[in-house]
Amino acid sequence: MVEVAFMETPEQLLSLARERGASDAEVYATTSRSRLVTFEGNRLKQLETVASAGVGLRVWRDGRCGLAVAYGPHDPEALADKAIALSQLGELAPVLLADTSPATWALPPLDIAVDALVEQGQATIASIRNRFPDVICNGEWTLDFDVMRLLNSRGLDCQFSDSSLSASVGVEWVRGDDFLEVGTDETVSPRQHAPAAELHPELWTSALARRLHWATRTLTPSSGHYPVIFTPNAVPLLLETAISATNGRYVAQKTSPWSDKLGQPVAASILDVVQQPSFGPFGTPFDDEGLPSRRLKLLESGELHALYCDLRAAHDLGLSPTGNGFRSGLGSYPAPGLANLVLPPATLSFNELLRACDRGLVVDRVLGGGGGLTGDFSCNVDLGFWVEAGEIVGRVKDTLVAGNAYTALKQITAFSSAPVCLPNAGGRTWAGSIFTPAIAVSSLSVTGQ
Repeated sequence: MVEVAFMETPEQLLSLARERGASDAEVYATTSRSRLVTFEGNRLKQLETVASAGVGLRVWRDGRCGLAVAYGPHDPEALADKAIALSQLGELAPVLLADTSPATWALPPLDIAVDALVEQGQATIASIRNRFPDVICNGEWTLDFDVMRLLNSRGLDCQFSDSSLSASVGVEWVRGDDFLEVGTDETVSPRQHAPAAELHPELWTSALARRLHWATRTLTPSSGHYPVIFTPNAVPLLLETAISATNGRYVAQKTSPWSDKLGQPVAASILDVVQQPSFGPFGTPFDDEGLPSRRLKLLESGELHALYCDLRAAHDLGLSPTGNGFRSGLGSYPAPGLANLVLPPATLSFNELLRACDRGLVVDRVLGGGGGLTGDFSCNVDLGFWVEAGEIVGRVKDTLVAGNAYTALKQITAFSSAPVCLPNAGGRTWAGSIFTPAIAVSSLSVTGQ
């Protein structure tokens, strides 16, 4: 087990802040250590260990809030002075702090030897090149150990230690003037329901080989409106708009189109979107404000069922907080965020969905993001495949897919197994922190340039 120690006690920083006139204070401290094994050009490139530590001190004085951050060795008194000084420049803000310490998880840490990571990387690359000897493989295996502690002047004191193992593999294939890059990745963490966390390298080989096989032929489709299948890699293009629209902060600001849609249909009736923090590699027992995270149905049978809120958004909306206050970094204030979104399991195999599509586009990766709160998107298809007579006939080039995510969510027709999915997962796999099958939409604009 990797041990990581804090440089000073959060209690010390709280005491210093109070001595300098803060009415309330909060300390958010993190430490991490990573072992990295990097491969480049089919060979082992680098082994390294990276450690970091930081602390954020948030204070309220005279009704104004200030946040100061320090990384590595630092002077606690100087940090407290800086937080107090910054509070005088901050906005007037209510003091919203949790006052009850939530339960945490007792998880067995991952502790894998670097030699084992090297062997796994070499075996994976060898397996890919046995099937496709002309490709160039790059990859990274990372073992992370993180500790977070949150303490405030209202009596909250909680800590969460987590470890994770992640791997990413990229394949480059050059044929004349045609360059193709495909990749896959996976992250696993010990969890209460699954203390043994293991990667599935055999699935990466299958996923990469399948994409390379589909890409043997290239074509440019004729422009028009066609059915579109989003593999899990591309599902965030649609779902990120729904995530933004259910953000309590945007609803409070009246910038979300779903601000007055609670209890109303907003998507196809087959769509459920549920946060399950205790499930999957990206979950957490509590948020970055010290509130317990919980199962939360955002969409149920296509209806808007709930919003996710941090303490500030819940206060502005007059709702109970949902335990969804997260920080993008030590220097940021908590904001509404989500942990582990789960979509329904597949009802069709991927081949059955292709046959039902007959003629259309499979989108695996796009250049650019989604439409945000507007929902409008127009993206280059970075990796996509054309379907004719219910079969994939080649990779598309110079192709755009466009539409509106809100409209597309209402036009979801089916969920199928991902082209390569995790075992016993209902045909689903992880796309970032979204656990999803492949999703079919009845019609989107496809433009061949």
